[in-house]
Formats: sequence, C-alpha cells, structure tokens
Amino acid sequence: MIEQRSEELAYIDSVDSGSPLSAMRFDIRYSTLNLRLWPSLARWHGGRTIPASPTACITPPTYPPAWWPGSCRSTTR
Repeated sequence: MIEQRSEELAYIDSVDSGSPLSAMRFDIRYSTLNLRLWPSLARWHGGRTIPASPTACITPPTYPPAWWPGSCRSTTR
C-alpha cells in the first residue's frame, strides 16, 4: 500500500516538513525497505538476545548519571 501511494505520501511529507519532494521520495523508498527488512531479521534472529551492560543504554544527556548519589528515587542521601 505504501509503494502504491508513494508519490502521494512523499508530497504530503514534503508539504508537512518543508523538505524537497526528491528527499521525501527517497525517505518513502527507504521506509518501505525498512518495513520489509526488520520483520525478516526478527525471524532470522530467532529470539536470541545479546546481554548489554548498563553503559550500553542510551540516556539523554540531561539525566543524572545512575551512579550519582540520590539520582534514583529509591536512593537516599
């Protein structure tokens, strides 16, 4: 459905964001590839997980570090 209406979606996105129509056409094509790729990767991966350390989590720079005293609600000073 996205591919069938790609020109219309690109136009709407261009008007909404103020970006060039050519850039939005690229975004629509790229989005359809992502929508096809990611579900197939989930099947291929088979539900396996990769353990990550706490430092691997992405935290906005405005948040206090987790190790800072009192940064967690359950921590008291």
